[in-house]
Parts: sequence; structure tokens; C-alpha cells
Amino acid sequence: MDVRQEGAAGGPGIAADRADALAYRADIDGLRAIAVLAVALFHAEIPGFSGGFVGVDIFFVISGFLITRIIAAEAAAGRFSYLRFYERRARRLAPALFVVVAAVAVFTLLYRSPRDADIFGESVSLFAVFAANFFFYNQLDYFGDPAVFYPLLHMWSLAVEEQFYLILPPLLLLFWRFGRGGALLALGALAAASFAAALIAMSHDPQLAFFHTPFRMWQLLAGGLLALAPPPRWSAGTRNALGLIGLALALAPVALYDKTTLFPGLAAAPPTLGAVLVIAAGLGRAAGPKASAPSPSSTRLGLGPSPDQRSPAGADPAPAAENGPMGGIAARLLSAPPLVFIGLCSYSFYLWHWPALTAARFLSPGPMESPLSIPSALMVLAAAFGLSALTWAYVERPFRRPGGVLSGRGVAIGVASCVAALLLLGWVLQETRGLPARFPSLAPMFTEDARRYGLAPQDCARATRLVPEALRGEIDPGFCKAHDAGPDRPVALLWGDSHAWALAPGVARWAEAADVSLFVAWSATCPPLLGVDRPVQTRFHDCRRHNAAALRLAPALGVDQLILAAQWSRYHRRVNLTARLGETVAAARAAGAAPVLIGETPPAGVHAPTALFRAEMVGAPPGALPEDRAEALAPIAGSVADLEAAARAAAIPLWSPAPAICPRGGCVFQADDKAPLYADSHHLNRIGARRLGAALAEILGPHDNQGADPG
Repeated sequence: MDVRQEGAAGGPGIAADRADALAYRADIDGLRAIAVLAVALFHAEIPGFSGGFVGVDIFFVISGFLITRIIAAEAAAGRFSYLRFYERRARRLAPALFVVVAAVAVFTLLYRSPRDADIFGESVSLFAVFAANFFFYNQLDYFGDPAVFYPLLHMWSLAVEEQFYLILPPLLLLFWRFGRGGALLALGALAAASFAAALIAMSHDPQLAFFHTPFRMWQLLAGGLLALAPPPRWSAGTRNALGLIGLALALAPVALYDKTTLFPGLAAAPPTLGAVLVIAAGLGRAAGPKASAPSPSSTRLGLGPSPDQRSPAGADPAPAAENGPMGGIAARLLSAPPLVFIGLCSYSFYLWHWPALTAARFLSPGPMESPLSIPSALMVLAAAFGLSALTWAYVERPFRRPGGVLSGRGVAIGVASCVAALLLLGWVLQETRGLPARFPSLAPMFTEDARRYGLAPQDCARATRLVPEALRGEIDPGFCKAHDAGPDRPVALLWGDSHAWALAPGVARWAEAADVSLFVAWSATCPPLLGVDRPVQTRFHDCRRHNAAALRLAPALGVDQLILAAQWSRYHRRVNLTARLGETVAAARAAGAAPVLIGETPPAGVHAPTALFRAEMVGAPPGALPEDRAEALAPIAGSVADLEAAARAAAIPLWSPAPAICPRGGCVFQADDKAPLYADSHHLNRIGARRLGAALAEILGPHDNQGADPG
């Protein structure tokens, strides 16, 4: 295929405007600066930047534009090479990336707990093959730790970009057979399909839409379509309007959005469109006088073209047909030398800023989950930018030019070696559970029972075979049998959300002592109440169907006692506990089971294992953990009152674990051997749950078959 003949099929050939297409755009580096500053200030939790996460969306548009125009220009010249393309990507990304990840690995091994190192090992293994977005999609949910526990969290966006660039070159070359118009039409249809898929995913699993390439591809393609479009001839007024409207659309969400904004979905459209308009304002030939070259001040500061804004061969850019001033007022603002310099360092700054913030929060005296003070956060970002400037000057720039520090063969060998080293490190950290031998005196803090909540797989055998055929698809697959007391013995069913699952080791200990068979039916964020569903769809099993099936199972299993447990404070504001519990209790009694209610475990408020480990490691006081019973119960006081009223109305027993965890002398979050009793900020780990085993007998009793009599 001779792509140089594209003009015959679709208007003026792209080769004719190649000089314009590859001219340096100082305003694009300025737009990069806006994007990275928005992200960094959002991550630092600086007031006024609550929607700074949209900076990533702006990056996607810029990346799609710059990379697509290079691929298209090379294709039009008939000299596109996959090897050369991916060598450029490796030179652009790999050196700084490996430097930052190596620094994070050293900090993790020196200071972070084995649990954190284990998590880091898993993330770095997937990061090494540009699949970090898959890891964070699975981790950052109701069960996941706060984002600050993941120093490589920001790598998800790089994974999305690189996955996209695996498919863009072959797609673009394929569609080019039909000319520029055909490529625009085909990629436009693909972008529309991606956007539609993102909207659909938002109604079922917003996290899927956030982290995965098919649902983000439309933003990269928005920039790509702009790169392929025929060069316009804007008037000065049009350029001013496009640039200023675009800048407003890109900046407004930074201040107006926050963590409650349903994102990406429709909310991602304004920043995406804004970035498109800002770039579009500087495209094409001027309708008036020739555009100016980069400013002398930019030249003195060494703010030359970014390597990904150079020609494909890495030569100097074409004469300035579209410099910053070409885009009008917005471009002149974005072409200010300080912004351009930040834009040139933006990649390194993006890499450094999040690990720097997570490290500072780990070493700070306050809770790791709490943001740094504004002065501290700004100082950390300033230090991160200093590292970024050094990385840009001494790592990024030397490695970018072909024939520079490494040959093409050297790049391939170097990248392969670094990837292999990261995969090995990830494997070692996962296989050893984070190298706990680094801290021999703290060994009890790192056992499997201290790390996990709920029953181990070998302690709760999957019991799907005991489920009637009609209910097998309805009940959550986590349904299992924790203890088998044999025939003619009472049967209990523990039913609830993940807090019920966290209590399961203690309930299982009671079941063994009382010689009672025990089943566990649990589903994440799903309270044991009929007719209640999650407020939004998630990847978890259908809550309403699961609850209906759990009660229908009771007579089939011969359940005598139904134990209801949940994180009640999560639901009481949106659910009428008295009405729903009354309906559920009536159905349970009709099924032949006597219901018993277990109250909520007092929350630790912060990640208890980390708070205790930091107290040992860096002297961070564990005072972030509640010091007395009143403080611990304050966050759940409202739900406790509602639950007590609902239990009285339903005439069923209610037992609270609070006195066992927070006696009058103060709350206990750590065993005598320093092992934590919580797996995170609110789930008891297996050690903590087992400590409740004896106390549970207070309400569960040694029961013989007691039928449905509520008396």
C-alpha cells in the first residue's frame, strides 16, 4: 500500500501539510503543565482542586493527538516502522519510569510493612507489563485500602495509554487504505462506540469505566481524530474563541468536580472537549500574518520542543506554522516559559509526585489516611518537582534521541532487563508475603491470620452442591459450610455482608464448642434484609437475589438459628431498618429459623495494622486509633440506636460486640504479642474474630433445636 497517494482518495494529502502537522507547539507543553498540576494538587488534597483528576483526561487527548500525527506523517511518507515506533515509546517512557519505580522499591523495602510490600510486589509485576490498571481495578473498591497505600497507583493511566498504542498503529494503517476520510470515519466510529460503552459501564460498574482501556479509548481517539483532520484556516477571532472556551472547559471541572462526581461518563466530556479545542485553536495556517516562532525567553531557558513534538526522525521541528501565538490568547497564556518548563518536566513530575506524597504521609506523625497540612503538601510537591527537573535533564533527555546514550539494540536489551528485574522483584515479594524477615521482632503482626479477615478456604468448604438447583445461580458463590456437627444436631446460618464474613471465625469457634453445624451466606455490601439492594450496581453478586435465596435455603438446610450481622452504619440512613428487619424476621420464622441479630463492630477509624506498624517503625503515634469506648462508638451511634429500635420491634435478641472490643478501660486493637486485631479500618481479622468466640455464646448459647418459636 502506498499511503503517499492518500490525497487522491480523500482531499489534500497529509504529506502536503506535514510541516504544519509536526511543528512545535509551546502551548501544548503549557497544557501539559495545567494537566499535571491539576492532578498533583488534587492528590495533595489542596482546596480548590477537588476535580484535579481530570488532568489525566487532558493528558489522554494530548497523547492521542501527538502520537497519531507522528504515525500518520510517517505513514504518509511511506516509512512507518513498528520497531522504530516502539523504540521511541521505550525511549520516551522507560528510563524515567524505571528510575522512579526503583526508588519506590527501595523505600518500600526499607520502611513499608510486609503486607504493603506484598501488595507492591503484585502491582509492580503487572506494572512491568503495562497492566497496572487491571490490578487497581480489582484493588480499589469497598474491600481495598485507601489509595495512599498504593505508591504506583498513578501508573494505571500509563497502562491505558500503552495498551491503546498496541492497537492504534495497525488500526490506523488498516483504515488508511480508504484515505484520510476513511480513517477519520472508522476511528470516529470507534471513538463513538468507546464513549457509548463507557456510558453503559457507568450504570453497572463505574470502576470498570474508569480503569479500562476500551472505556477510555474515546479520549485518546479524540486527540487522534484532531491530528488526522484536514488543517483549517481559522481567523484570529475563531482561534481566540476556541482557545478560551477550551481552556474554560478544561479548567472548570478542576474546581467544580470532586470525589462524589460520577466519573468518567458524561462528566469526562467537558475536560476532553476542552483539551481538543485548545489544541484545535493552534492548528492550520493563519488567515493573516505568519505566526511567530518560539519566544526568545523560551529559547534562553532551553525550552525547546518536547521530543514527542519533533519530527519522527528526531530532527528539529518544522518552521513554526503553528506556534503558541497561533492559537490566540489561550495559546499565549499557555506558552508562558514557566508553564512550558513544567510541561517539559510533566512526565517525570507525574511519575514522582504520587510516590512522594505517599512516602511523606507514611513518615508523617498523623494518620496515613489523613491529608498532609497544606504547607507540608506543597513542600513535598516542590521536592518532587525538583526530582522531576533532574530526571528530565539527566534521564529523560539523554535517552530520548536515537543514537544517544543507547542504540536501538541497547534500548531493547535495557528495557527487557529492567522488566525482567521488576518481574523477579514482584515474584519474590509475593512468594515471601513481603519479606517479613526484614522485621523479625514484629513477626506476630504479619501472620496470615493477622492480615486476613473471614475464614480461610480450607475452613469453609464451598457448599454449592447442597443448594437446590433452582437457587444455585441466586446465592453468592461465597456460600460455604464452616462446621459440620453431623446429623440430628442444630444448624445455624450466618448471613450478612463482609462484616458477617469477618465475624465468621468467631462464630465458627462457637459452633465447634456448641456442636452446631454452621453455614455462611455473605455478599459484599449486602445487608441481610429482604428487599434491599445496593444503591449502585457493582461487580459483586446481585444483592436482592442473594438475600431472597439465603432465606429460601433455610428450610432446605434445616436451619434452626439465623444469625444476622452487617456493617449497619453503612445502610441505616437509606433503609428503614425497623420495616425491613420486621419483614425479614417474619420470613425467617415462617421458614422455621429463629433469628438473632449481631451489632456492628466498633470501627478503628484508620487502617489499624498500618497505624500499629508505623508506631513501631517510625514512631508515628497510634493515637489515631480510638482511645476509649465513647470515641470508638461515636461514628456508629446513630445506627446503633436504629438497630436497637428495630430489634425491639421485631422481638429478637441483639448482641453488640462493642463491650468485648472496647471495655471500660479503653479499646483493644492489638494482642499482647503485638498482633493487630483488625485487618483494616473496620473488619476484624481472624485473630480478633476468634477472640469473640466465647463472648458470642452469650447470645448464641449452647442451643438445641429450637424451631421458629420467638419466645
